[in-house]
Amino acid sequence: MKIAAIPGSLRRGSYNRMALRYIKEGIEETGNEVEVLDLKEYAFPIFDGDLEAEVGVPEIVAKFKSTIEESDGVLIVTPEYNHGIPGGLKNAVDWASRKGNPFRGKFVAIAGASTGSWGTTRSQIAILPVLRSLGMILLPNQIYIPKAESEFDENGNAKDEKLIERLKDLGKELVKAVDRNKE
Repeated sequence: MKIAAIPGSLRRGSYNRMALRYIKEGIEETGNEVEVLDLKEYAFPIFDGDLEAEVGVPEIVAKFKSTIEESDGVLIVTPEYNHGIPGGLKNAVDWASRKGNPFRGKFVAIAGASTGSWGTTRSQIAILPVLRSLGMILLPNQIYIPKAESEFDENGNAKDEKLIERLKDLGKELVKAVDRNKE
């Protein structure tokens, strides 16, 4: 089984990338593969219907989209910008859902870390209707990590064993949901 993991943050020292590491470990502990789709490496143009009409789906988008299509499930670990979805993440989803929807019917796990006291509650709430409209199957458990600067050390390691366990368990839960669906 292969899971496509999308960190919603472009920042090198992102707390979301730190959290993603543990969820990825949880998935890998089940013997499954995770492919991280780094939005910084994809560098999509901003979605523009005129551009799409002129050139179609850009090659970089097609590559991203094909990875989603080939995956069995999706993991999104996202920050919260101005109480909402980061623009780069939303742009990637918008582009990838054009000319065929690779997200339909896929299970998705969501987590996020923020320096605020609400974690990423609002961005996760904001992305739910987007994912539902794409026909994704949302796991009931989501992880919100508030005050992330106190949860991770300067090397990107989580300080709390319970947080590590929760993050790994989310990855394992995603694998179980996909497995149950295949039966």
